[in-house]
Amino acid sequence: MLPKLSADSHLAWNMHYQESTERQLLLCQEWTHDLRQFFGIGTTANEVSSIIRLLMVRLIEFQSNIPLLAVVEALQQMRATDQSIWGTEYWRECVKSSGLADAIAYICQPDTKLERSQPYISQSFRYHAWRESLGEILERWTPSVAFNLEIPEEVGYVCHVAVT
Repeated sequence: MLPKLSADSHLAWNMHYQESTERQLLLCQEWTHDLRQFFGIGTTANEVSSIIRLLMVRLIEFQSNIPLLAVVEALQQMRATDQSIWGTEYWRECVKSSGLADAIAYICQPDTKLERSQPYISQSFRYHAWRESLGEILERWTPSVAFNLEIPEEVGYVCHVAVT
């Protein structure tokens, strides 16, 4: 179970993860799971239906228009992660090996296929600006050298940025 992040626990939360590389990997894996589950990345139509039912139950249970979902907590935690953590080579390896970089890149695609896949996802894109929010986080975590690479003429405008 991940420790709760709050305004009062921000420093302790970061220290908890800074102390252990194993915890950093687990954190990235948890975020990857949350993003994949909420956005239905790599799931079948039946699994997506189950996710929608679960979200509807949560809406009823919380009797709120916007319950605090795991994916929103993940976004808050990603934003709160200190540079002393995300600035390390090990962190970049965790982001890559956990599939987090791939999940974020998938969500940040410029087309609207994912955004239009389900009404709850569409509403969530409008409310949380997932493409922009996650894109800014991944850019911050990615070494600047990855953005300064020369792209061969034959590649054109299609570019894949890998977290190294």
